[in-house]
Amino acid sequence: MKPNATFPRYTRFFAWVLPALLSACATSSQLLVGTLETSGQNVWVNGKRAATEMEIYSGDEVSTGPESEAYVYFSSGGFIHIDENTDPIFDWLKEGTCIICKIGRILIDAKRVCAKTPQGWFTANSRISIDVTGDITTLIVVEGEVKLEGPDPRVVRSNEQLTVSQSGVEVRHLLKEELVAAIEWHTGVKAASVPVTQPAEPVAKIELPPAPTEMVRLEDVLFGFDDDTIRSDQEARLEKIADLLNNNPTIRVLIEGRSDPRGPVEYNKVLALRRAKAAQDFLVKQGIASGRIETISRVGDGSLSSCPDETCWAQDRRAQFTIISK
Repeated sequence: MKPNATFPRYTRFFAWVLPALLSACATSSQLLVGTLETSGQNVWVNGKRAATEMEIYSGDEVSTGPESEAYVYFSSGGFIHIDENTDPIFDWLKEGTCIICKIGRILIDAKRVCAKTPQGWFTANSRISIDVTGDITTLIVVEGEVKLEGPDPRVVRSNEQLTVSQSGVEVRHLLKEELVAAIEWHTGVKAASVPVTQPAEPVAKIELPPAPTEMVRLEDVLFGFDDDTIRSDQEARLEKIADLLNNNPTIRVLIEGRSDPRGPVEYNKVLALRRAKAAQDFLVKQGIASGRIETISRVGDGSLSSCPDETCWAQDRRAQFTIISK
């Protein structure tokens, strides 16, 4: 039988075109995760030494070694903080994000993210700390809500700890000290390196003008370096604001989170918003409805001082309160 004379032409077509199509498909699947920030010399991406501002794509593995840590700032908003013993793989999907963590500790702050460990699969909508040690996964919900998809589906909420091991699944409420410790893992090292020098000041009673014709500023609440926890010497200021709001139930306030000028702008935006949220949470616990409080992050303007030292920077790390309606 005479062979098909057109077959060699089709062979040549597939030999050239098919690899190109496969290559294009592979390229399109490499979705951008975000941008890397490194601290220390032992940070790698896919086994190669990494550097700040390197782009991270789906399928990439970020590795950290001794005396090193890294941040990946998601292009969709939020970030992941990786400790010196963690090797997460980013499995980026069009409908969301997923991070595979086999060992070590990470802190995730994102609107929607999933995380996989050898012990379970989680989906979250806010800030969580995950620690994978041996055959145990410990997850702390700093803020928001986490759903354990498997092996034993359940929902874990703010201030709760989830432990998944071969023995089963355990959920319990955290003590205040435990929650603070979880947050300090993310901020404590940097915060300890620059002591807070701003002295505590006496807090005067807040007097509300009888008929304000413009927005009224209240007293600022100050924060430590790279920290979003309420300082003990600032609680009295927040209590005075809470008293004002409780005594004037129609007042609404705006809380502007701010930062000092050091560090990456995108990171400072997230930190500033967490400061505003921390102040809001404090007021809510004092009985103020969250609907009466608006929070925003404002970075890059509004500095109270221009001198380049800690005395002035301490004034910029604040939650700024403004009455926006009476």
